[in-house]
Amino acid sequence: MKSFVKLANHVGVVALDIGARGGPNNDLADLAPAIDMYCFEPDEEEYNQISNSSKGPWKSITFIPSAVAAHEETFSLNLYRQRGCSSRFKADSEMAALFNREDYYVHDGCATVSAKSLDQLVSEHQIANPAFLKIDVQGMEIDCFSGAKNVLANSLVGIRSEVSFFPVYKGNPLFSDVDKALNPYGFVPMRWLELHEWRRTTRAKWPKTSPGKMPYSRGQMIHADVLYLLHPEKLPDTTDEEVKRLIRLALVAICYEHFDHAHAVFTRQQVYDYILETAGFDPVNTLEELSKSKARSLSGLNRYWNRLTNADRR
Repeated sequence: MKSFVKLANHVGVVALDIGARGGPNNDLADLAPAIDMYCFEPDEEEYNQISNSSKGPWKSITFIPSAVAAHEETFSLNLYRQRGCSSRFKADSEMAALFNREDYYVHDGCATVSAKSLDQLVSEHQIANPAFLKIDVQGMEIDCFSGAKNVLANSLVGIRSEVSFFPVYKGNPLFSDVDKALNPYGFVPMRWLELHEWRRTTRAKWPKTSPGKMPYSRGQMIHADVLYLLHPEKLPDTTDEEVKRLIRLALVAICYEHFDHAHAVFTRQQVYDYILETAGFDPVNTLEELSKSKARSLSGLNRYWNRLTNADRR
């Protein structure tokens, strides 16, 4: 990855984390020495905790005590016993009770929260060309995207978004709404990064079993994290800035091991020539070697797994 870290330093890679409870998202950790990380967290207690933590592996990290919404405003945040479930939306306790999660959503009061649009925050804090966005805001995804039209259209290349499939909150947007909001900007869903299925008779998660008459069952999809990337064929490459955006797309794709997506970028002549001239290495050969290395590791793991399963059969 050393060549790709060097390339990331050359083109600049900025990551945004909206809803940074627990610390910054580490999906781009392979490129951490080249990543400028910005974390947005409106909860004062949580902000104080994470902002006083170490810099970590990142090139730089900046914490911003603000919520993100469609525009500048102040709103009331519903605080729930499970603080990570706090939301602008009111929880539907009857729906949560169907899946043994009603205690998560016991209302503990409200907090007044100040918010600005992402485009406004990016401008105010002089955040240059943000490439990646992780967003976990308990139903406010559409609000955030509505206030991020500039960065969505001109800067971002990858998004990790929490999405809902079931209305645990009253009126919260679902996955179809998020997908509809991002599609016009050229973002396509690549895969689930997390998928949470809830059962009705237990909190045990598949494939774990539980006591009782129904020890085993698959659950219902409730929420997930989905990875979105831009489709490389839809991006131009006529200027240096356009080429740099394509390179950032490839670098984010590499962090998620979507090597063929990155390959589609690096094989474009303008991109290939730019990297060869400015970074001094062949990106196609380097990526192919990385892919082969991962394949060898996976083959070894598969052989080990097969030996274990064959031993069990004996």
